[in-house]
Amino acid sequence: VDLFNEYFPSDTLFISKFLSFYSLEELLSVSYGMFAISVYDKSTKKLEIARDLNGEKPLYYTEVENDGILFSSEMPPLIEYLKESGLFVLSKKDLKDILIFNSARSNSISDQVISLDPGTILTYSNGSCSIRHFHLSDSTKGSTDFSSTLVNVISEMTNTDTKIGVLLSGGIDSSCIAYVASSFREDIVAYTLSFDDSSYDESSRAIAFAKSLIQNSRKISAFPGGVATYYF
Repeated sequence: VDLFNEYFPSDTLFISKFLSFYSLEELLSVSYGMFAISVYDKSTKKLEIARDLNGEKPLYYTEVENDGILFSSEMPPLIEYLKESGLFVLSKKDLKDILIFNSARSNSISDQVISLDPGTILTYSNGSCSIRHFHLSDSTKGSTDFSSTLVNVISEMTNTDTKIGVLLSGGIDSSCIAYVASSFREDIVAYTLSFDDSSYDESSRAIAFAKSLIQNSRKISAFPGGVATYYF
């Protein structure tokens, strides 16, 4: 079944249609970018949650006796539930890591709240969990040539019916992305952050570059209290 030539108003609708023909592994084998996904099969009462291959999107879970499994892309809801239930136990090891390294190696502050590893699928069924890895198919691994890879990725990312913005600093990376993206979309908006301190400010160069490529560019001024003013 070829679903890629059909129009879907949202990624959720596409995923639900895809999973009616294919498995979750097959979906994830052609998926890249930042995502966390959960799928519940009512007929089998099986829950599956998965995290993107590079771990860009956080995904946490905790197993609770008699309450099954809870999951979230943030820790606070899970910790709050455990606290309200009188079940929360602070991990002294993770707390020590945070105080010394400013982060916990387990990406959590409690042994009860677990960070799902990148590129894995957790299946919860009949009161037990199992975890397996998924991999990209050979057709999605891309070329080793940087230029063609950059153009192909940006082409796919801009092929959407939603609005697209580019964070343009004036540096090489963002300028390359803006240049390639503008060749695929004419409605791109470039956003540039400016500073009062001339030693940090690169907005004039970025705006000049944006105006040569992009019809709509916006400069945002940053003040000590945060982003305060838009200039259109």
